[in-house]
Amino acid sequence: MIADGMVSFAFIPVFQLAAFAVMYRRTPRPLPFARAADRFFAGNLPWLAWLVAFAALRCLLTPIQAGAPPQVLWWAVQASVVGAILWSAYVDYGFFREVLSPPGEGAWDLILQRAIGWTLAVVYFFGIAIWPIVVGRIA
Repeated sequence: MIADGMVSFAFIPVFQLAAFAVMYRRTPRPLPFARAADRFFAGNLPWLAWLVAFAALRCLLTPIQAGAPPQVLWWAVQASVVGAILWSAYVDYGFFREVLSPPGEGAWDLILQRAIGWTLAVVYFFGIAIWPIVVGRIA
């Protein structure tokens, strides 16, 4: 299951890298692409830390063991995701502001990169899910 999950969601960093490449081409290039991409992917640290913490807590606590109804734990997960989103955005904004973007364009470049990357990822994800339904109706 772990290997299947890794392969199934490998499209996320691929689309992140594609969106980053678009942003890299439209700005002055202070770093070689490989080094800039490596520094950009440091923005995934908050998500990776959140996933490890969530998995560890989930292994240790089930809703019954925690003595809380599942809804309470679900709300805790949602609240913690907000922290990961803000931390990740802050790290990425710092990267664009200090490394890649012209002065004053860091926020815009971050928004544009996220819009490109997540649009591609969502279209791919739902396209794969919907494809069997579409093909089934055509056939």
